[in-house]
Amino acid sequence: MKQLIAPVAIIVILIVFFVIVDRKEFSRHDNVQMVQNEPSATNRKPTVSVPEAKPITEVKPAETKPVAESESIVATKPVAKAKPVTEKQTVKPAEPKPVAQTKSKEKLLPTAVPVVSAEEAKKLNAEAEMIRAEPEKITRNDAMEFSLANGVTLDMVIIEGGTFTMGDASGVEDETPHRVIITKDYYLGKTEVTQAQWRAVMGNDPSHFEGDNRPMENVSWNDAMEFCDKLNSMGKAPKGYKFTLPTEAQWEYAARGGKGSRGYKYSGSNDIGDVAWYGYEDNSGRKTHEVAMKKPNELGIYDMSGNVWEWCLDWYGAYHGDAVDPQGASSSLRSHRVFRGGSWGDGARMCRSAYRGSIVPGYRSSILGFRLALVPGQ
Repeated sequence: MKQLIAPVAIIVILIVFFVIVDRKEFSRHDNVQMVQNEPSATNRKPTVSVPEAKPITEVKPAETKPVAESESIVATKPVAKAKPVTEKQTVKPAEPKPVAQTKSKEKLLPTAVPVVSAEEAKKLNAEAEMIRAEPEKITRNDAMEFSLANGVTLDMVIIEGGTFTMGDASGVEDETPHRVIITKDYYLGKTEVTQAQWRAVMGNDPSHFEGDNRPMENVSWNDAMEFCDKLNSMGKAPKGYKFTLPTEAQWEYAARGGKGSRGYKYSGSNDIGDVAWYGYEDNSGRKTHEVAMKKPNELGIYDMSGNVWEWCLDWYGAYHGDAVDPQGASSSLRSHRVFRGGSWGDGARMCRSAYRGSIVPGYRSSILGFRLALVPGQ
């Protein structure tokens, strides 16, 4: 009996051992199957694991509040800047700034377009630059009018510079023809200085023949220069110009018609009766006449032949060949100043544009007056 118990016990023990081992193996196998049917541990953690989902859920509110606060601050600044800028641009359009920054010719030209074309504007600007660079060209008017006093005015005509033959080969000894160049434009009185103009400046009237519009006469060269000086002191001359007597060359160039000369013997015609009051026994009636009653010359200037002789700036002297802007003799052996044009008391020969007369500067006569020049100078 004892012999049977021992083997049976061993068998039972073995059976129990195998059962236990088999259950463990089964349990391990079952776990492996579960693991195989489920996602991998690495994939399962982020997907299934709540701890990672919660941070996302919790971070959103947590981030939303700080970010909302921080972003609201950050966003508020741009938005705050953007709104005022938008409002400013609405209230103050963006155009004023560019206009203010680009005060250029491009902005100025459009305003001038209704008045002048771009090409004309360029021409005017170029002319303005030339005028600023050359004081003698401060005005391009064909005529200028100056107010003196008591409604009296003084009219002057522009004489453009040019070249001409001064003198007359068929004339008298001191009229030797020669070429003269006038380099600068100047102005000359449209008429001889009248008695009304003289009184407006000088306050007296020493003329022999009375009449406001008659030429001033019975004045010496010195008297005429005093008139010019007083007119300048009154500030009547434009800046860069001065009133004076014309040089002999300026006078003859204008009498012949300047650039538009037609080569007349007298100033404006070959028929002296058309342009001059002259001669005791001719058309003058032995007296002066109101200015501008005869025909003007090519420049629109009156009475450069006849009515009264006209003082010139120069000392009298012989011509010395071709010249540029001649100022006459530096002195005169006879101390004579030049006068030109003939008068109501002289014959036709003396009323020619080339004829020269001279006498001492203090001489006065009812046949002797003057005409103003306006020239570049200080």
